[in-house]
Amino acid sequence: MKQKILLILILMVASFLRFNNLMWGDGHFFHPDENNMARSVAQMTFENGLHPDFFAYGQLPLYLAFFSALIANYIQLFFHYLLNSYSELQVTSYKLQDVTFQEAIFFLRFWSAITSVISVYLVYRITRTIASEKYALLAALLTAFTPGLIQAAHFGTTESLLTYFFLLILFFCIKIVQSKSVYASSSRLFVLLGIAFGLSLGIKLTSVYFFVPIGMTMLLYLTRIRAQKQRFALLHRLLLFLLVVVSTSLGYSISSPHNLISYKEFSDSMRYEINVAQGLDVFYTRQFEGATPFLFQITHIFPYALGWALFVIGTICLLYALFKGVRDLFHLHTANRTQTLILIILLVSFFSFLIFNSILYVKWTRFLTPLFPIFSIFVAITAGSIVPSLTQYVEKNYKSYQFLYQSILIVIIMYSLVPGIRFNTIYARKDTRVQASEWIYENIPQGSYILSETANVVDIPVGKIPASPAGRRNYTVISFNFYELDHPSLRNTRYEELLIHLEKADYIFVPSRRIFANHMRFPEKYPVINAYYEALFDGRLGFKQVHTEEPMLNDESAEETWTVFDHPTIRIYNKTTPKTRNEYGKILNQSISL
Repeated sequence: MKQKILLILILMVASFLRFNNLMWGDGHFFHPDENNMARSVAQMTFENGLHPDFFAYGQLPLYLAFFSALIANYIQLFFHYLLNSYSELQVTSYKLQDVTFQEAIFFLRFWSAITSVISVYLVYRITRTIASEKYALLAALLTAFTPGLIQAAHFGTTESLLTYFFLLILFFCIKIVQSKSVYASSSRLFVLLGIAFGLSLGIKLTSVYFFVPIGMTMLLYLTRIRAQKQRFALLHRLLLFLLVVVSTSLGYSISSPHNLISYKEFSDSMRYEINVAQGLDVFYTRQFEGATPFLFQITHIFPYALGWALFVIGTICLLYALFKGVRDLFHLHTANRTQTLILIILLVSFFSFLIFNSILYVKWTRFLTPLFPIFSIFVAITAGSIVPSLTQYVEKNYKSYQFLYQSILIVIIMYSLVPGIRFNTIYARKDTRVQASEWIYENIPQGSYILSETANVVDIPVGKIPASPAGRRNYTVISFNFYELDHPSLRNTRYEELLIHLEKADYIFVPSRRIFANHMRFPEKYPVINAYYEALFDGRLGFKQVHTEEPMLNDESAEETWTVFDHPTIRIYNKTTPKTRNEYGKILNQSISL
């Protein structure tokens, strides 16, 4: 009973961390993928066959948001009918099939948050198959406070859903390995497994790699029917294969029908996405130039998405689990066979997914989100294997230090939770872009000429700030395309345009680290961009940094998308020394040769 109460409390905390200010952004929506998905949902109608007009992802998350919004509208209409006349009902009912952009955003985020909470429960159930109750609760607790999962839950994208289905597939695989029956009950699990896999494909095709634990489970399961007659064994194998194929196909075709109906649009989109993943030169992947596989994830993703404590401890526990799994695999006759096989499935699933996503050219944080809860699982499994023996040793040989020992364990656990608590402050405060905009409206004079950067979903200063002084919005904001400054065919044109804007500019905005951090690493390849930012930062351009809006987290060196979507650092510079176009040219030409 006590354990159930603790589990409920953990799930309640996980819910708070994921639903806290779910509609963050103060009415602005800064995530590009989320915007694309919401636009897709908002344009859907039954008349156009629920065509998504967007194929970077599957239709399952889009349909979840669309039908959730419709159901919410019908419920709202029902209560409206109870409180108002039928004539008013007739007037408003024609709007029922319309889903607004804001409704789409809300329900996309709602499903991200709810599946993230359920994932915490799945972590508990998975860990419980190989460790005791209290260590399963530990895994759930660590997962609840994992920063990367908290962030994914606040984005109306696919990461939380993929994580949920990855864990669900692992759970079904484990149940099959644990099953003592080779008949009806296992067949039902294989059907559920196939449906879960099909639905995951209906979210995003990269989940094809979720088949690794499925394939392993099928192989392990089929070895258990060798004792049957050959004809029956062959028939049983064929039946299981067909069950998985049919249920997978059913789940996929129902959840993403337009991948089949509108195959040309789907295939064209997939071709582009594959090219980007393999290194197509597009402006939003330049952070990956020169990135070393695995080292990039170790230095720029895991420490931030997990927190240093969980990352370091989790890595050690992962290596211990790998050693234990390999050792026990060669001693299956003496080891606990079922637990060993479960451990092997978890290990192979983890490393196969990690290797595939690490060797891709693009290495976004979101690609590794399904692996974040696995760290918590391995910490709990290792703790369940080591801590009881260590506790007995301390009690027997160092009884006077028992309190100190227990205190150290508690401190380690609490320290592992701190990153999640600190990360949640992002959603407890106004977005940094909104705070920067408030400062801009308060301090930058009307009619100012502002040089900013392009490729932001929403440029600063943002609108819809009622508290801002009236009459301060008549700014000329230039969203300059710095990405083209070193383009061979556009370089001279963009350079001249930059000099003109510098001469006119009263202020310069650097709305995120996206451009300067990604290009200043390669001064020979991007000499103009490098020269511009060096001269801006060291003051040679005659601009002084007058305001910085930053989150409470010191994580700007993380993988770019970790910060730029929901907590970028914004820098604002004021012109203190006016210069002519020629003078700006001389300053920049000190570092470049045009």
